[in-house]
Amino acid sequence: MNKANGVILSIKNQALAARLSAMGIMPGQQIALIRKLGKKGSHLVEIQGKYYAMRPEEFNEIVIL
Repeated sequence: MNKANGVILSIKNQALAARLSAMGIMPGQQIALIRKLGKKGSHLVEIQGKYYAMRPEEFNEIVIL
């Protein structure tokens, strides 16, 4: 499991990195895991004061320092 709070160091999957970048989510930004909705449910994260829902497999592609 990924560390839940910290700074985004990198995003392992290039396609996901491009999608998140288009949303303004990039390495160097603060990220905090707010809530996990069940074992396979979405992860609610806060990045730069905005809230996003991510699939667990997407969240696990984010390297957090």
